[in-house]
Amino acid sequence: MKHLMTSASILALTLCANRASATAPRFTFNLPAYPVAADACNDVALALGQRFTAATGVPLVSAICKTAQDGRADLQFTYEANAPVPLLSTAVTSPVVGDRGGYASAATCAAALPTETAVFTDHTGHKPVFAYCYPDVWAASAPWVLRLDAFGGAPIQPYFANVYLFGGPVDQNGDAFRAHLIQALGEHGLDTRFVEIRGKGGYSELTLLYYGPDQIQLESQTYAQFQTKDQCTAQLVGLHEVLAAAGSFPLLTYCAQLFTGRFETQTVTLGTAIRPSRAVESFATYDLCAAARAGLIQKYQDHLGRPVLGGVCTLTDQGNWTVALIERRSH
Repeated sequence: MKHLMTSASILALTLCANRASATAPRFTFNLPAYPVAADACNDVALALGQRFTAATGVPLVSAICKTAQDGRADLQFTYEANAPVPLLSTAVTSPVVGDRGGYASAATCAAALPTETAVFTDHTGHKPVFAYCYPDVWAASAPWVLRLDAFGGAPIQPYFANVYLFGGPVDQNGDAFRAHLIQALGEHGLDTRFVEIRGKGGYSELTLLYYGPDQIQLESQTYAQFQTKDQCTAQLVGLHEVLAAAGSFPLLTYCAQLFTGRFETQTVTLGTAIRPSRAVESFATYDLCAAARAGLIQKYQDHLGRPVLGGVCTLTDQGNWTVALIERRSH
C-alpha cells in the first residue's frame, strides 16, 4: 500500500519527560498498515503505544501516526532501553525473504486469525500483543500478511525461509507440492503454517513460515537433465537415498520440465552436505550410461579416492551422456 506523506499526517505524541532519560539509547518499533481511520489515528497510536509499554515494561518516548490513508496507517513507537526488545513475529522478516504474504484476500486472512493466534500462543508461550491483517506491496501473490507480535524469548519461534526453484514438478500441482513439503518439514519437527510459490519468469521463489527451534537453511539443486520424463523418474529413488545418506535431509525430490523441453531432477533439502560434479567418461545413449553407472561410481570410490556417495546419469550440453557424481562436501 502506497502512502502519501504530509506534515499534517505526522504527530508525535510525546510522553512526560520524567518517564524517559535523555541519555538512554532509543529504539523504534513499527506497525505497518494498521487498520484505523485517519481522524482516529493519533488516539489509536497512543493507545497502542501504551499497550506496547505495558507488554514490554520499557518507557515509551513517543507514539507516532506517520501516515494515514485508505483506512490504514503506519505507526511508530519510540522507546528507551539498553537493547532492542526481543520480538516474536509472523511478519518481521529478513531482507532476503521476498514474499511474506500467505493469504489471497483480507477475508481469508481474517478468518485464519483465531486459529493462527492459538497456534502462536501454543508454540511460543506468549499471547500476541498485536494481531491484524494487512496488504504487503512486496508480496505479489497471496499478498495479505497475518501479523502476530509478542515480546520476549521462546524456545520455539516463528521463522521465514525461502529458496529459488527452477522449473515446477511435472507430477504434482501447487497444492500437492505444498502438502508434500509441509509433511516433510513436519517429519523434522517443524510446524509449517503456509507455503507460497511465486513465479518469476524462468524460476520460482518458494517462501514458507514455520515454527521451530531455529532458522533453517533451504537449498535447491539440479543434478541431471534428461530427454524424457521416464528417464528422470527412474533416477529419483536413488538420488533421494544418496542425499539422505549424505545428511542433506531431502525434503522434496522431483522431476521438472524446462522451457527447452528437457526434464531435470530437482531437490529441496535442509542444508547441504554434498556437492555435484561430473565424471569424465561419456556415453552415446542413456541406456549405455545406465548400464555403466554402478561400475563407474565404484571406480571413483575405490580407485580414485573420491568421496563419491552415488550418481545419476545426465544429458550433457553436447548431447551425449555422463554420470553426475554426488560427493560429500569437504570441510
